[in-house]
Amino acid sequence: MYCTLDDIKMSLPKEIIVQLTDDANPSISSGGVVNKRIVDAAIKESGALIDSFVGGRYPLPFPNTPPILKKVCVDLSVYDLHERCMAFDDNPGMRKRYDNAIKLLNQIADGEILLGVPPSAESPGFFTGSLVEGGPAQFTMNSMRGL
Repeated sequence: MYCTLDDIKMSLPKEIIVQLTDDANPSISSGGVVNKRIVDAAIKESGALIDSFVGGRYPLPFPNTPPILKKVCVDLSVYDLHERCMAFDDNPGMRKRYDNAIKLLNQIADGEILLGVPPSAESPGFFTGSLVEGGPAQFTMNSMRGL
């Protein structure tokens, strides 16, 4: 996993996390608690989305989570938690947070932003083949020796 409940607690107050995860009792003052199962599901879903973007460029799993991916995972997980139970009209910054995370993942996938981790051997890079089709080569090793 790219982040934990503790990482999300650094981004959101506990009261909000309770509101987003305790469907039966969404308030700490009335006995509500953080539903870790729901938070873990949001983190897992966010991690799968991250993997789908960076897995083509970097070998997975990472031995150590790059800090930028932890932040992305927190943002995506918080968005997922809000999406499951709140109207975004109440918090217009949620969609922007999600859009920024996806934009960043696209930049990582395209190689515009590097994670400081060696890329996968199969990662997309420069194409070294020929795009021209045609007849036999005009210059060969034998014909070049005569020059």
